[in-house]
Amino acid sequence: KSGKTIFCENLALMIAAGKESFFNKPIEERMKVFFVSMEEYWQPRTERNHKQLQFINATLGDNFKIVDEKFPRILSTKEDWDLLKKHIIQSGAKLVFVDSLTRMYSGSIEDSNTAKEIGLKLRELTNELAITLIVIHHTPKVIGRPITIDSLAGSRILAQEADFLIGVSKSADGTRY
Repeated sequence: KSGKTIFCENLALMIAAGKESFFNKPIEERMKVFFVSMEEYWQPRTERNHKQLQFINATLGDNFKIVDEKFPRILSTKEDWDLLKKHIIQSGAKLVFVDSLTRMYSGSIEDSNTAKEIGLKLRELTNELAITLIVIHHTPKVIGRPITIDSLAGSRILAQEADFLIGVSKSADGTRY
């Protein structure tokens, strides 16, 4: 509940809308964005996205797509992964957000073999489709402590496979960072 999904939704919408910056960082290019939400029921997400769009006062045209309510809530089979790939291709997006990693594997993410397998699947997907893939993931509860690379839930292999990490949390006084 630190705001990871909302942060990513806002970033996705700003990029799709062609805004100039996000959190005072420049946005270099307007592009098509595809958001794969598997954790949240579609209706509250859609209502929130509508409010976010009103707030940023933007039109997206065909630049923002999201999975519908028929998309699987967990990717557990090769067919599910093929469906994800098909949806990404159909979206035409070059930037894809997935919420969240916990819906993309079975087993324990602390297990290095599980982490390696999911890391390789994600790397193959990004390479084959020539996309940037941002995957939302969780940390164990770190109340009162800042998050670090070591706070990432799961095997250290996840951090090794990532090209970048963005931490979203709350400080002890409730300030989001």
